[in-house]
Amino acid sequence: MTVEASGQDDQLLDPGGRFGDPLPAGVTLVLIEIDWQQGISRFVRSDGKEAVIPEKTLFRPDDPVISKSTYFIEANVLMVETRRGEVIGAELPQLGVQTPLGGRPVIYLDQKDWSALANTLYSPERVADGERNAASKLIDLARARKIILPLSSGHMAETTQWRNNDRRYSLALTIAQLSWGWQLQDPLTVRRSELKQALRGHLGEEHRIPDRDVFTLAPRAIHSSRLSAPKSSAGQVLPPELQLAADAMTSISIHMSVMLGEDPIPHMVADGWATKFQTITDWFAKESKNSREKRLVTDLQFIIDIRTEMAKAAAEVGMSVKQLEEWVMGHWQDEVAAMPSLGLYREILHEKQVNSGTVWKANDLTDLMYLSCAAGYADYVVGERSSISQMRQSNRRLGRPDNLYKNLSELVSSGVLDSL
Repeated sequence: MTVEASGQDDQLLDPGGRFGDPLPAGVTLVLIEIDWQQGISRFVRSDGKEAVIPEKTLFRPDDPVISKSTYFIEANVLMVETRRGEVIGAELPQLGVQTPLGGRPVIYLDQKDWSALANTLYSPERVADGERNAASKLIDLARARKIILPLSSGHMAETTQWRNNDRRYSLALTIAQLSWGWQLQDPLTVRRSELKQALRGHLGEEHRIPDRDVFTLAPRAIHSSRLSAPKSSAGQVLPPELQLAADAMTSISIHMSVMLGEDPIPHMVADGWATKFQTITDWFAKESKNSREKRLVTDLQFIIDIRTEMAKAAAEVGMSVKQLEEWVMGHWQDEVAAMPSLGLYREILHEKQVNSGTVWKANDLTDLMYLSCAAGYADYVVGERSSISQMRQSNRRLGRPDNLYKNLSELVSSGVLDSL
């Protein structure tokens, strides 16, 4: 039965009910579809009853990206159709389970490797045979949802600035389709979480549990350090599980709309950050310093670099200025070395600063932030050759296993994905 209604007559459930009220015994809501071009919502129940509700506020005929969104409730999956007819799927979180990895390995790809996947799909002549074969294998595994290829805000920023509209769209579509809604938590959030754990330990707290999952389906995770706390759920119309799904669908739709937009988005460049570290590297090249003296200098620069995050973390755990000073003057190096993300970041900074051949570039900040965060938590990371070499050196000093690869073919030929 199809019901077309509006206002107080919108009865998806039973007479006198409202959306969000308990359904009749044995009946469930199985599908919610929003046609953005027509301004229509469709709700389907397991007993075959259906409501089609016109809603003027949904009408977006000029939207350049999304034409239809369908939420398959039992599968907990969102399927989005673009104005060009492509279909993009995304897994959605559940209450208390926002990281349902299900034993799947997480593989974080650098931008060049996402480009290899996109070119394999849309411009295969741009990819060498070995790399194209490896890319095809990862594409098949991602489509079968046997691996997780997370999206990060770094991917979004680098993709949206491309000026070649066709290639930018192909890259963005590839990332959107193969990431399946999975995100790398904002690295600043992850780093602050690691610092908070260490500072809580310094205060004598026994339970040091990470604040957030690093690879997650949680709404707005890729920008979590730049967002205010969520509003109270008091008085919300939807039940909690549907509210979480709605928040996640909104977040995913925004990501897709931004990445698949018609126009490039200028990217701010951190020139000052690169200039600062180039000065230090050039100074090392002129001065005769032993390894201990070099480490003292690079550690000082590391502390300066993370001072804002450290201050925020201390405030959030209730640590006084005096207590923070005690931590910094104590054995902070050992605690930072144990941090999956910040420990690796510190080592890479040291490696690059003391290498006289280093030429610092503005995008090094993006590379270091995201790759060090991903490498600390992902099963495997594929990145640019020089970055991976520096990270391997850093991992060896930290006594960590090597989960780093310079290209897709190196990852695939290693055999770590053979069991999939």
